[in-house]
Amino acid sequence: MFVRQLTCSNKGGLLITVVVGPKRRPVTFLMDTGAQITALRQVEAEQRGISVPHRQLMVSDALGKTQTVPMTTVTLWLSGHEDPVDTMVAVGPFQINLLGMDILKGKQWCDTQGNSWSFGVPQIRQLAKTPSTERRLLFPLLN
Repeated sequence: MFVRQLTCSNKGGLLITVVVGPKRRPVTFLMDTGAQITALRQVEAEQRGISVPHRQLMVSDALGKTQTVPMTTVTLWLSGHEDPVDTMVAVGPFQINLLGMDILKGKQWCDTQGNSWSFGVPQIRQLAKTPSTERRLLFPLLN
C-alpha cells in the first residue's frame, strides 16, 4: 500500500504516511516523540469521514500554551503493520498532524537512507567481553 519507510522533511523531521479513518485515506504525520498523544488536523479528519464527538481534552504544546481540543477514536493502518490500531486522537486547528508516543512506542521503521528508527524501546548496552564470558546484551539500568 505505502512504502515502509520514513522520509525527512525539509526541516529535518521524520514524516510517515498513514491510512486513516473509515474512508481509509492517507495522511502524512510528523513523528513527534515529545507528543504524548496523536493529533490530527480537523480539516483532514472531516475529509476522511471522522466524526468528532464533544469529548474534550486539555492539551499543552511544547511552548506551554494550553488549549481544549476535541478527542475521538480513530483507526490507523500503519505502514508495515498488518493490524489496524484504534486510538484516541486530538482533532483541532493544528498546523500539522502529529504521530505521538501513544502510537510510536514500540514501533520501528527505516528511513529512505537505510537508517532504522525505534521508538520508546530501551537502548541495548554491550558489556565488555572477557576471556571467560561471552558477550552479553543488557538493557540499561534505571537511574
